[in-house]
Amino acid sequence: MIKVFECFAGYGGASWGLKLANIKYECIGYSEIKKSAIKCFNNNFPNIKNYGDITKINWDEVPDFDLLTGGFPCQDVSIAGDRDLSKGRTILVNELLKILKIKKPKYFLFENVTGIQSKKFYEFLFYINNSINRLGYDLYFKKLQSCDYGTPNYRTRVWFIGYRKNIAPKFGFNPYPNDKNKTDFLVIKDILEKRIDEKYIIKNTNIIKDINKRREKKILNLGQWKYSPYKSEYNLFSIYGLSPTLFKSTYGFLINDKLYKMTEREAFRVMGFLNDEINLKDLNYNECMDLTTNGWDVNLVSKIFKNMKMK
Repeated sequence: MIKVFECFAGYGGASWGLKLANIKYECIGYSEIKKSAIKCFNNNFPNIKNYGDITKINWDEVPDFDLLTGGFPCQDVSIAGDRDLSKGRTILVNELLKILKIKKPKYFLFENVTGIQSKKFYEFLFYINNSINRLGYDLYFKKLQSCDYGTPNYRTRVWFIGYRKNIAPKFGFNPYPNDKNKTDFLVIKDILEKRIDEKYIIKNTNIIKDINKRREKKILNLGQWKYSPYKSEYNLFSIYGLSPTLFKSTYGFLINDKLYKMTEREAFRVMGFLNDEINLKDLNYNECMDLTTNGWDVNLVSKIFKNMKMK
């Protein structure tokens, strides 16, 4: 049985990945400070201790574990953010390095945005790589796109996989899953709920006809609509393509000549919960959308865990 500790846990992306991969595991604790994330985690994985702020944890008091996970903050390297490490958020990766030094787990899985591989942050990435190697781990890191693994999402992230050197696989091992067949993928139309509640209709008189009725592994953007009630997103997306990476703003889809915003369930389906596995009790619409912007694609994570060959 794999014992896991989740940092920056969100809704429990690592626990969900292990569960969906049918890997026997025990979550011995997690670290999270956002109230809505804690509520969602507890809905789905009750009676697991939240150790709170990662910077204040005494790791000598935490039971040993095999697997450390964490999607450390991305705002300071993201093209959507300030791109300034002095803000002190993305450098919280140092807390993960500290845990590796103290607890020495067998494996780890970390995640961040692709901006971390840009030229601007080359030295930072080099620092992470060197630090992990000095701590006694072999490190792999690679960009993966969710839509290549069966999730209808154009989301691309860098996944850092580590093995303690004394148990590291032999040279040539690839811990990443193989891409799905390029002709076998989901699009937004495949994961839509039946639209019953009018609260999901975006009131708008400037409707664009969706003539883009083809299935492609890319975002199909039909342009813009005027007078949108939403401040930051004006793009209208075709249901015959992929979802863009989710942000806190609301997305519009054209369905039967009506403009709809994404439902809570659809947002989580876009994050890999293809069979509505997650319990969203007592979470409002804005909380759900916020959680999906920073969460893990659990469908992809399950495939990563299967390929990591953990024992």
